[in-house]
Amino acid sequence: MPKAQIIPAPMELKRRAVNRKKGFDINPSPTDLAKIEAAVNASADKFVTAFAAILRALRGAIELAERDPTMRDMVLVEVRERAFDVKGLGGTYKFPLMSEIGRSLHMLTGRMETMNDVQLAIVKYHVDALYVVLAQRIQGQGGALEQELLVAFRKAVEKFG
Repeated sequence: MPKAQIIPAPMELKRRAVNRKKGFDINPSPTDLAKIEAAVNASADKFVTAFAAILRALRGAIELAERDPTMRDMVLVEVRERAFDVKGLGGTYKFPLMSEIGRSLHMLTGRMETMNDVQLAIVKYHVDALYVVLAQRIQGQGGALEQELLVAFRKAVEKFG
């Protein structure tokens, strides 16, 4: 069996990774961290717009699955991919509740091979909850009601996933 060969990164890549003129050091200072956080916060409006597009795509996929049950396998793949995106995005922009709902949806669809009517309804409830979080701009973990919803989603995933 041939041995692995380690090829050092060219200096050009190292220069791009740590650009002392334009970029940040490997160990950013508190000032650098504040600049990074400000950049993330400044792009929050773009996030809301992009996230709304994801939700519209999810809702469209659900409507297709309701109209044409033969499309459910394709819709399942679409929902699974979008749920993965949602679970990764929310926390970055101070919407960890979105991430939790996305994680639940991804777990549900990850366990499914096909989608029956009950599972489709659970998917729809997840998407509806994401719409509410976005529309109400619920940042943080939400309140008692939101936590009860997450518990209900966990139970649904366990039972029907």
